[in-house]
Amino acid sequence: MKTEEYIIILVGVTADNKEVTIVYSSNSHNDVSVGVTYSNGKPIKTFEHLSPAEQAVLTFPVEGLLPGTYTCAIYENGEERDSKQFNIK
Repeated sequence: MKTEEYIIILVGVTADNKEVTIVYSSNSHNDVSVGVTYSNGKPIKTFEHLSPAEQAVLTFPVEGLLPGTYTCAIYENGEERDSKQFNIK
């Protein structure tokens, strides 16, 4: 039985005064999603059913987000594969 290896990582997450930019890489054909949570665990934004990409960019506005630490995680079939923290001032 062949085991397939997939690359599923968050390349980077940045936030400026206008938007959060998430860069990911994935060659998985499984269900891949990205989720952003506030430091208290409250979900902020979710991107579902992401397409495979050598390098893809996701963005969303920072308007309405509280200052603090956020975690961005990438999931494959609901299992966390990588995460990064970022701050909004």
